[in-house]
Amino acid sequence: MIANKVSVKPQATRMASIARPSGARMSVVRSVVAVQTAPPQTKIQQIDIELLNKKLEAKAKALIALEEQEIAARPKVVISIQREVALGESWKVVGRIPELGRFVPEVAPHMKWGAGHVWTYEGRIRPGQWEYKLVLRKPDGAIVWEEGPDRKLEVPEGKGPNDVVEIKITDIKLPA
Repeated sequence: MIANKVSVKPQATRMASIARPSGARMSVVRSVVAVQTAPPQTKIQQIDIELLNKKLEAKAKALIALEEQEIAARPKVVISIQREVALGESWKVVGRIPELGRFVPEVAPHMKWGAGHVWTYEGRIRPGQWEYKLVLRKPDGAIVWEEGPDRKLEVPEGKGPNDVVEIKITDIKLPA
């Protein structure tokens, strides 16, 4: 008597037919696709994962709340410029610190337009001396950097949430 040998593969396979055009006729290409199947998770593993996710979410929320408290305790910085721009253009404040986009204009904060063509940035910035520039964002997304060296922003130590550091810019030069 001859016994048939049956081999069990550790992975499941399936046949897939893929139709491809070939000139005026269609040809069918058969290929074998190996599909790895992950072992099913036990209930204990699922409970552990859910518990870890809940702990991680709680820690993330606590860190966010802590950062919001820290930001609220910083002094307010107000930077303004009076300058008329074309329709669709806007001013941004770009600086070395995260609050000013780390010198990446795409993520830097926009200044808000107000009466009399006054553009204003208001934000809470940590104490220290920081470098920044103003940039003009064109309607097509192009960025025009102001000329000259970086500006200096001094936020004194010991200032709190009720203190305001105000800067009025009057001497901005853009490339011709």
